[in-house]
Amino acid sequence: MKDRNEKREEIVRHLVTTVATEANIKEKEVIEREIDTISKMKDQEAMDYILITLNRFYERKILTKEQIISNAEDILSLSTEEYKTIDDLLNRLFWLKSRNFDHQNTSLRENHELVMETFDKLNALIENNFDCFYTGGLQGYIATNQRLERFHGDIDLFINENELLELKKVIDESSEFTFKSSLEKKGKTGHEFEIVCKDKPMSIGLFLFEREFDDSVTLKSYYYENKELHVQERHYDKKYTNIVFPKVPRTYHNHCYQMMSLEAIYNSKKNGRIKDKYDAKKIEPYINQETEKYLDLEQVNQVMTTKTVNRGVILEIEGMCNYSDYGTQK
Repeated sequence: MKDRNEKREEIVRHLVTTVATEANIKEKEVIEREIDTISKMKDQEAMDYILITLNRFYERKILTKEQIISNAEDILSLSTEEYKTIDDLLNRLFWLKSRNFDHQNTSLRENHELVMETFDKLNALIENNFDCFYTGGLQGYIATNQRLERFHGDIDLFINENELLELKKVIDESSEFTFKSSLEKKGKTGHEFEIVCKDKPMSIGLFLFEREFDDSVTLKSYYYENKELHVQERHYDKKYTNIVFPKVPRTYHNHCYQMMSLEAIYNSKKNGRIKDKYDAKKIEPYINQETEKYLDLEQVNQVMTTKTVNRGVILEIEGMCNYSDYGTQK
């Protein structure tokens, strides 16, 4: 009598070879690699991977709805008892899509391992020697000691723009990361620069601020319009700054770092995309409601201006990045 692992491997092989035939995939190495990849996954992970792959084939018109449905029995055989019907599988797929899992090339487990490894390595490299603060959903999960649940495409970091050159120097000397410019392709929102992992699909987006003489901050967003560089500035007064960017040292694997307050992260996410709202719900029980309410009420009083930029550290670093990319392409 076959044990569960043997039976499971048979189901995986049957499913993959059937789909490959229907999708006109003939390369034996590709088929065997997929069988091996799925066979090593846990049940839930394997089912999610299969659902996402089949959905991609459907969106690209490689497979029809009928062909996908015909493979439902094999997929359900791999799933936990929670999934018993095609509707259960569809509901799971809709859940995955709502959390941006459907466009990824790695499993959820691999993504979580990679994002935490990247966070750890960057902390070890910069050792809290910079005026910078992590932000984003990942920090909410870490600060509240919760298990990661969704896909994380990158890590977000606010940094004092006057320390960018020194940060670039540290990154350029590392064996793990590359410093790149995103300025030409961004709009009024998004990050100007990013730290990209070498040979791994993960990056750290850098958002900028200027530290003022009274220790308050001015957030800065640079963007090109009509071939001119502009900067949109939003000044936070000192009280607002202290709430959003508290200088409270935290520790992860014996490396110190700082992060935006949970209230600020929640405030930035509660009215955002589906995945942002999901993150907000996860950290909501841990925030100070009065503090978050203050951020909401006072946000309109934080002064915003727009200027044209002709010189400065941003243009200098962008030029350095562009020159480096040109040299690499040559």
